Amino acid sequence: MSQLTRSVTQEISMPSFEDLFLKSKGQPVDYNGRTIQMVDRLAVADGQQLKVTFESVNAEWRQGVCLTTDGGFVVNNQTVKKSVVLWHDTAPREVLLRVQSK
Repeated sequence: MSQLTRSVTQEISMPSFEDLFLKSKGQPVDYNGRTIQMVDRLAVADGQQLKVTFESVNAEWRQGVCLTTDGGFVVNNQTVKKSVVLWHDTAPREVLLRVQSK
């Protein structure tokens, strides 16, 4: 007796987060019972060191973080002006940065 296995393909469509944030005027939105923020701001001082840690990812879509300042960042002894983008699948689990603000 042979066993028949049937796979069902479910198409998952990602909502337009851009539209949701435009509608909320940039405020946090709820999606599937989770609060999503477009932007978060932190006060940091010139020379302050930051540690970004990717603890876990629970999404099918690529996750990342963009850090922006009016000056730059020092990462691995290299200066990067204005912004740094870190993706969970390509960045180390922990990244140390030093802020160089104006």
